[in-house]
Amino acid sequence: MKWMCLLLFAATAAVAQNPDSASALFELRRAEQSFAMMSAASGRQAAFAEFIAEEGVIFRGDVIKNGKQYWKEQKPQPLVLKWEPEFQDVAASGDYGYSIGPWELQEYRPYTAPLAYGYFLSVWEKQSDGRWQAILDTGTGGGTKRENHTLTYSFPPNADKPKSYQPVKDLAAAKAELSKLDHALLKSWNAKPESATLIAMLAPDAHVMRRGHAPLTNLDSIKTVLKADTATFNWKSLEANVAPQSGDMGFTYGICEFKNTEGKSQKTVYVRIWKRQAHGEWKIVVDLLHLDLPSHAALQSQRRRNNMPKPDFSGTWKFNPSKSILQIPAPDSSVFVVEHREPVFRIQRTHVFGQKSDTFALDLTTDGKEVTVDRGDMQIRARVYWEGDTLVFDTRLARLGEEATNLVRYKLAETGDSFTAEERFRNKSLNYDNVWVMDKEMK
Repeated sequence: MKWMCLLLFAATAAVAQNPDSASALFELRRAEQSFAMMSAASGRQAAFAEFIAEEGVIFRGDVIKNGKQYWKEQKPQPLVLKWEPEFQDVAASGDYGYSIGPWELQEYRPYTAPLAYGYFLSVWEKQSDGRWQAILDTGTGGGTKRENHTLTYSFPPNADKPKSYQPVKDLAAAKAELSKLDHALLKSWNAKPESATLIAMLAPDAHVMRRGHAPLTNLDSIKTVLKADTATFNWKSLEANVAPQSGDMGFTYGICEFKNTEGKSQKTVYVRIWKRQAHGEWKIVVDLLHLDLPSHAALQSQRRRNNMPKPDFSGTWKFNPSKSILQIPAPDSSVFVVEHREPVFRIQRTHVFGQKSDTFALDLTTDGKEVTVDRGDMQIRARVYWEGDTLVFDTRLARLGEEATNLVRYKLAETGDSFTAEERFRNKSLNYDNVWVMDKEMK
């Protein structure tokens, strides 16, 4: 409960890491950052044409395309795509790896809000000339916007340390082994479409990437999201690729056909990153359903939403435990008092646990300006900003040498009598995702 003092329900965090500067992981991080910097400076077309390998793969809907050729044929647009690696890992051979991180698409004009955002997945291979190039690039949409947010870069334990490995003797056989495993998984899933089929194949540190969510790493969150998806899926594996030297990491991809809640058939691409575990067995470390960048019409619609009047969260709000979904102990009661006059946002919250009551207040402005507050042995740095009509609270906490980060997205109901707060908490020893529902006290 030591982190349960926050105004925005709770908190989130991971401890920042820096890879050894002599490691392959450091090289991969630098390559991904250089790719992103070129995109911001010279445009998406130039950056992808430079950093995608000759046989690099991208996806458009359910169509697999050569990434280098595709981007060379695209016309420049007045849009800038920004991203940064947040999590990376490399094969034992140090010449193959992958990156996960947030992306944002915005216009070339004074910044207001992104037109689209989400998370990317890229797979990299070191070329014969020593350059790292992406051999696969994909991503998802939605999730949490990271405007001006200092990312917490991380990687698996000892991923930046040299490792011994047995060189691959037959690359074709290694690819066939992974392909067979993917086919078996999909055959089982098609026969018995239950989330447990996938969950059983996930590594303990797996990332599950779905539209509308930041990468999920908490098993309870993964189960919740997968079980909530009521679509009927049919999977078809198409390709497998393996680290050519060490053979301990690879990916598979294929077509995912599904019927949405309206009964309409749709197709997309799935991508899975696999990694051999300590005892030699293959496990999934990333599972992703691809989502295209938005169309021109969708971007125009987002521009209009960004310019719409903002919701007013003023009022007294009470926690509704029956409608909320929490992965932490619920308070006996929780009351928020909000004074909201754009851009000023003042919030006071009171949590009650048994006989103990905790009240905390904070004055913010919705232009994203950070406010720092010292509360006992904890330092709180908070900021709030708009994503369309959603109000996002981005909070960092430091306590006794330990850090946490908290991201909460407020969405006001159309009726104005309740709001939903989606919370993502990350700490070195504690991760959870909550959905809080607050009802307005009517006078």
